[in-house]
Amino acid sequence: MAKKSKRSFSRPKPSRDLRKVYFIATEGEKTEAIYFDCFKGNPYRQNVIVRVLPTRKGRSSPTSVLNRLQEKIKKTQLKPGDELWLIVDVPEWEKSELQQVYQVCQKQRYFLGASNPSFELWLLLHQRNPRTPATVKECESELTRLLGKRYEKSNYDAQKLLAYVKEAIAHGKRLHTDEQEFCPQQVGTHVYRLVEKLIVKT
Repeated sequence: MAKKSKRSFSRPKPSRDLRKVYFIATEGEKTEAIYFDCFKGNPYRQNVIVRVLPTRKGRSSPTSVLNRLQEKIKKTQLKPGDELWLIVDVPEWEKSELQQVYQVCQKQRYFLGASNPSFELWLLLHQRNPRTPATVKECESELTRLLGKRYEKSNYDAQKLLAYVKEAIAHGKRLHTDEQEFCPQQVGTHVYRLVEKLIVKT
């Protein structure tokens, strides 16, 4: 009489490929990557993958950032729920170019996280009572004070800031007074919308 095979009741482990992916194309070469790379491990969400696509060879205009993102996804099998983000600064570029990029984002369902005057403002919001300078130079000076050493775009301690990431999100929301604007016309940053997703566990 043939023996009955034993049934296994163990559940297969979920595939890493099923995790939601955030593709983040940035205007800067290193500044944004240093920050977003912090979200690739504990204690942040474990059911997502963060892929940063930094600028290379000075190709940092909003149109170049958009093209880089589109080139990447041509070679990638996207899954439902994956998100595609552009992180850019406002004052460096013509409003007409930003408007055109935003229109493509709306059509293709990409997300735009713009900062005015720069990404450094988002970094500055990681404290209880931040100043919100209107120029890049002032933001960098404030970051030097906050970090306790000279701020360098390509070499700074992002982990030191992340203890106040929830405060940064709250400050970002407070500065975002016009929900209809596609990028901040005054001092402000929409980067909080991405970071809020990266830290909320689901």
